[in-house]
Amino acid sequence: MKRQFAIAALLCLGAALHLSAQDLVITNARIIVGSGAVINSGSIVVRSGKIVSASAGAANAAGVKTIDAKGMSVMPGFIDAHRHINTGPNEKVQMQQLLEAGYTTILSGGGPAEGNITLRDHIEKGVINGPRIIPTGSVRLNNNTPEKAREEIRKMAALGIKFTGEIALTPKPGPSAQEM
Repeated sequence: MKRQFAIAALLCLGAALHLSAQDLVITNARIIVGSGAVINSGSIVVRSGKIVSASAGAANAAGVKTIDAKGMSVMPGFIDAHRHINTGPNEKVQMQQLLEAGYTTILSGGGPAEGNITLRDHIEKGVINGPRIIPTGSVRLNNNTPEKAREEIRKMAALGIKFTGEIALTPKPGPSAQEM
């Protein structure tokens, strides 16, 4: 077995548990901190599905499920800030592949907002395993008025969408090099 072990793989160990209810300690881990520092024999304490501490040596957390990492490496998960994803027949496989590649957070790269929200909800409710999804939506502004564009943005905001992944515009061509 490879010595490298991403935090996403550790999260898969508790796949049957909903992350919001997960408390555990990972001991005897080689912890690679986001700054590049390495803790050779450390512990990670997780409360309610969130890392609350990572430190050298043993952790003081009695009565909590403990996983011995046996010297394997643990590192922060990857964040993809523009990935085209959506709900559908392949969502389970696609989300599992992202977890196994070490991704723990995905900002969807646009597409239908409702589908991105459904995918997020499937993961949060435990229907499928997957990274945290930050849903976005596409806004089609080409040939629209400013009022129509505002209406589109308000519709997304009403759905709880805080980001847009794509904005389609019809650009006006600028001057050619010969005209300059």
